[in-house]
Amino acid sequence: MRRFSALLVILSLTVTLVSALLLGGCTCTVNNAKEVNVLVDSTYKYHLAANQDTVHLSKAAHEMIVWTFDQDTTVDSVVALFGTSPFAQTRFEFSDSAAFSGLPTVMAGATVYNYTLTVYPHGQSPVTVDPGVIIDE
Repeated sequence: MRRFSALLVILSLTVTLVSALLLGGCTCTVNNAKEVNVLVDSTYKYHLAANQDTVHLSKAAHEMIVWTFDQDTTVDSVVALFGTSPFAQTRFEFSDSAAFSGLPTVMAGATVYNYTLTVYPHGQSPVTVDPGVIIDE
């Protein structure tokens, strides 16, 4: 058991060291993800919480978005679609857990990057909301 524990410690230290070297010393992790959660109310209407209409991300803090939905809902999939994206991709789709935006690829500024978040509930018509993202320093 001690050998196994020692091996795990060595492995985790190696992964940390290699990550630091490859990422130029960056210690950004998924812990800096800001959640945008799709909620469902008692009438099965899907929406975002009021404070999630526009999300501010900090480039300095290496923040990104994680889109989620309540697991007990009957959602087939969720799609986040950007016209002009502050991220490397313009389309994010997930059906079983979450989607991560990745780090912003644009400069910080006052630009609001609007996108369409469409929820596809099982057996119902799609529901769309139009939130936004602002990239701060």
